[in-house]
Amino acid sequence: MDKNTSHKIIKDTLEGAFDKNKFLLFAKNLCNQIDESKAFQLSGAYIPEIFRPYVRLYERLGTYTDPEGKKIDVLVVYLQKETSLERARTAQRNFVARYLKDRDQKDAGLVAFVSPNSEDWRFSLIKMEYKFTEGKSGKIKVKEEFTPAHRWSFLVGANENSHTAKSRLAPIVQDDEHNPTLNILEEAFNIEKVTKEFFEKYRELFLRTNETLDEVVKNNSAIRKDFISKGVDTVDFAKKLLGQIVFLYFLQKKGWFGVERDADWGSGPKNFLRQLFDKKHSNYRNFFNDILEPLFYEALARERDHDFYSRFNCKIPFLNGGLFDPIDNYDWVHTDILLPDDLFSNERKTKEGDIGNGILDIYDRYNFTVKEDEPLEKEVAIDPEVLGKIFEKLGAITPSKFNEWAEAVRSGNKSKEQEANKKLGVYYTPREIVHYMCVQSLVNYLDTEFHGKVLQEDLEKFIKCGEMAVEHEALYAEKIEQNPDYKGRYDKPKLPVSIEQNAEIIDKALANIKVCDPAIGSGAFPVGMMTEIVRARNTLSSYLKDSDRTLYNFKRDCIQNSLYGVDVDPGAVEIAKLRLWLSLVVDEDDIKQIKPLPNLDYKIMQGNSLLEEFEGIRLFDDKLILAINFDKEKQIEELKEKQNNLSSEYIKLHQANKLTDVRREEIDTDLKKIVSQIKRLSQSEKSTTDNPGLFDIYSNAKNKADELKKLHKEFFETTQKKKKDDLKKQIENLEWDLIEATLKEQGKISELKKVEEFKKSNIKPFFLWKLHFADVFQEKGGFDVVIANPPYGANIDDMVETYRNIYPAVIKNYADIYKIFFDLGLRICKPFGVETYIAPNTFLAQPRYKDLRGFLINYKIEEILNLGEEVFEGVVVPVCITIMGNTSTDNSYLFADISVQGKYSGNLANVGFRKVSLDDVFNVPDLSLLQQVSLKEDEAYLDKILEIKDAGIQYHRSGIGLKNKGGNDLYERIFDSNLKKFRKNQPVWYGKLVDKYSVTDRTDEYFNLSYKDVLKKNESVSFSMGAFEQSEKILWRQTAAYLIATIDTKKRWFRNTLQCAWLKEEFRGKMDLRYVLANLNSKYFKYLYYKIVNESAGRVFPQVKLTHVKKLPIKTIDVKQQNPFIELVDKILSITRTNDYLDSAVKKAEVQDYIKRLDKMIYKLYELTPEEIEMVENSGTK
Repeated sequence: MDKNTSHKIIKDTLEGAFDKNKFLLFAKNLCNQIDESKAFQLSGAYIPEIFRPYVRLYERLGTYTDPEGKKIDVLVVYLQKETSLERARTAQRNFVARYLKDRDQKDAGLVAFVSPNSEDWRFSLIKMEYKFTEGKSGKIKVKEEFTPAHRWSFLVGANENSHTAKSRLAPIVQDDEHNPTLNILEEAFNIEKVTKEFFEKYRELFLRTNETLDEVVKNNSAIRKDFISKGVDTVDFAKKLLGQIVFLYFLQKKGWFGVERDADWGSGPKNFLRQLFDKKHSNYRNFFNDILEPLFYEALARERDHDFYSRFNCKIPFLNGGLFDPIDNYDWVHTDILLPDDLFSNERKTKEGDIGNGILDIYDRYNFTVKEDEPLEKEVAIDPEVLGKIFEKLGAITPSKFNEWAEAVRSGNKSKEQEANKKLGVYYTPREIVHYMCVQSLVNYLDTEFHGKVLQEDLEKFIKCGEMAVEHEALYAEKIEQNPDYKGRYDKPKLPVSIEQNAEIIDKALANIKVCDPAIGSGAFPVGMMTEIVRARNTLSSYLKDSDRTLYNFKRDCIQNSLYGVDVDPGAVEIAKLRLWLSLVVDEDDIKQIKPLPNLDYKIMQGNSLLEEFEGIRLFDDKLILAINFDKEKQIEELKEKQNNLSSEYIKLHQANKLTDVRREEIDTDLKKIVSQIKRLSQSEKSTTDNPGLFDIYSNAKNKADELKKLHKEFFETTQKKKKDDLKKQIENLEWDLIEATLKEQGKISELKKVEEFKKSNIKPFFLWKLHFADVFQEKGGFDVVIANPPYGANIDDMVETYRNIYPAVIKNYADIYKIFFDLGLRICKPFGVETYIAPNTFLAQPRYKDLRGFLINYKIEEILNLGEEVFEGVVVPVCITIMGNTSTDNSYLFADISVQGKYSGNLANVGFRKVSLDDVFNVPDLSLLQQVSLKEDEAYLDKILEIKDAGIQYHRSGIGLKNKGGNDLYERIFDSNLKKFRKNQPVWYGKLVDKYSVTDRTDEYFNLSYKDVLKKNESVSFSMGAFEQSEKILWRQTAAYLIATIDTKKRWFRNTLQCAWLKEEFRGKMDLRYVLANLNSKYFKYLYYKIVNESAGRVFPQVKLTHVKKLPIKTIDVKQQNPFIELVDKILSITRTNDYLDSAVKKAEVQDYIKRLDKMIYKLYELTPEEIEMVENSGTK
């Protein structure tokens, strides 16, 4: 079939009201052949009772069997009411899932979900994920309990464009020769490709909008003057403008714009912005100046009677929030920003052949949905999550970084653009990982709250599977309520009985949870946590009857009472708020009165999460607002109790040999503070109650804090702009009064002026946790869940000493910003709270992160899940998920690794954790948390028999910061290829001169033995003469994805690009280095190394890490058993040491034959099964 015909079939079917005959024709062309012999239509009693509120009738049009034997039914499901198309997605999916399972366990369904008016419908692929189990008779059957189904949907109908559907489905329709597999159909519904395509178009619009703005500002002195005086930059202006229009594209799908004066909300045109451009609601001379600015800053931003807006002669909802405030309060009324109309729509032909490349032209081609995708439910459309992806790439582009980024994009060089993006340092967490982390956090929170009352496995089933059982649970509860003696299909719940029995207190715990993301980025985690909380509370509605239990109310309550976030970037804060607003909009179904959006200014805030001080000045003392105990004797008694507890902990840890240096130092410091406090209280002549001045400070501060809490709550709901401004001013004044009280308490009131410069600034270089989120710390002592993807690799050179003073335990050694966030997260957690992070896995084993490991093992490590590399697009750094409890360790943790050859596998559905004893960690000098390959009885780790050293010539500069790490001129002063350059020199070998079983006889590099004469004060050189002088040692490349090793018997010196090992004294005569070498160079050891190290072969500069080499297990056999290996290694070395080896294909082939023989001997030595051998051979490590 030709392209035009395929496009016509898709357009005729998907761009209009549902037509069964057209849909069947389309399905036949999509699959090439459909069996229609068993078509049927069912309704009424044939629809399972739990789905009758949602489904009116359904039809099977036919069945398709793909080339791999997968069975796919073609179905039409007619829904009961208009709202069910959008609002009962779970029920729709569960209905088809049950149908497919009951109908001979079909693999998938191609389904049209049709609303009663037939105008709007969804074309969906629903795919089953059966879990099979063996029955008593030995027959394989589907595991009954929960069978998840995934649904992907195109939004289609009279109000939708089929641009995306054509681009994804047309190639399959055109292919008449090959029937599509289920995998091919699934790929056509891939949302990621649509999102990526949209972003590329959005990026082009951003560049063009900014260029156009620059030109307008350049040519208009009035605009230029206003922008300069208000600090408006065209980069930020362009970002906000595109964001505002995207927001309106989401909302116009709700039918909220262009509503007639007396009509209900939801009845407006779904293409209102296009109608505005086409002058159907108002005439104009310039679209931006005369239409968009009044729409943004007047119609949407100000309350009006009955929401009628006379300029457009229709109703426009008042949205509140801050999105539609003019950026930096620029004067939109008195300046005419005449952006050309063709920026918004034109007739230019795109490279894809579409007509129009303006903002509206591009947006019109895509389907927008306000519902964010969920793990089991995805729409092939632009959802609010795309805002997060846009922030990932564009949000961090500040005016100062714009030109460099724009140049990289315009160059068309992908690697150059990727490097520019990398410098921005913002990485978006994939949605499946967000879901996993949120679910695990919620389960851990509930387990802590109900430990001993509800089993953890029951809570897991409730959180993970509740959505799949919600219709069943609702009908079960209804049947039992109507007739306690009811017996039938729905007489037992699918969820554990303990959930129903404790539904009320579980619901209360979910309503009261406090969650914070201290590096909120685009808001993925708060939105993810809200989704899981709302889903869980909705499941509980089966047992708790209350008319107020709606999805909208759950979300609004969650946003108001549970979610908090901070980010240093104000752009990130705005995007996060926008996503939370959109999440509310999706469930607002009051057709009479749309509720204004809540104010989130004091829920999602800008600031530096890591600093609660400015230039060493403590800005807020939470003791001012906590309930103060002024009884001196009672204070001394409480301090002595703390003293006894700390002393007991010290003795207990010391006796168990688990007292780390970090914990010892912390206990010593705390004990000294307590002794000092007791002494001060004992020596004071009067109690605090006799000090009216101090009492007044504390009493006044407490009153102000209570007032602050009340104002925050009032501000959340306020809609009138004047009242909002007044409340904001009151809140700001109270906060600064409390800061002033803190400075008075410290006797530093003179410092107030320094700090006050930030009073009116939108950007603050600090954040006062216990002041801004005082309600959390007063009520709970901290957050129940702290969840984040903290920044890493950022340049903090200028702040290292400041952070070191505040967080001494975690940055004694190397200062990476994510280490500090681990400490911060536990500080702001309540006792027994949960900290869930995704961060680089470098801290698990690398020596320079030992301080962080020493800190973390004093707390309860719930789980560590290693993900590997390439979790974030274009980023190779390996990462892991860590879940911590803010309580003392229980001596074990769960560990799993789902990476494959060091790369993220995406397999989060079936994670196999194993329990690890912390005793194993304490027994390792570096306190490594990365789990090793387990040992068998006749094996030992390499570091037991070898001295393993990074002993090559190292050269360093100190105090130069991240920007100047290069050090090339230092290298040139101590190394050269010219033998005569240095008065005294020493030949040195480096990585490229070493290969498997070979090392070049000569080198072309020399080391300056008079290096001390050329070093500057901040430079140093180090090496190990002990290593160089070893008469027999193994050398291997440091820059490699695995071990490439040989033996050196000539006492070679080498640079830091080689590493080495030699036998420990006690193993000389018992082990032979040639036997060790045979192991290191084998395919099996290559496989083991990949398994435990997470170094990818595709990485540009992979590095062999000694931490992991030390924990490779080697078979300990006697010398006689080693001899066959030694003999073959000797034969290989005798060949590789000949002068013409590198030029002789014959000799190389002979060496390869010996290596293959050694591999087979290694397989036999380690007793590998044929399946294990195949795994090693085919693991991509050849």
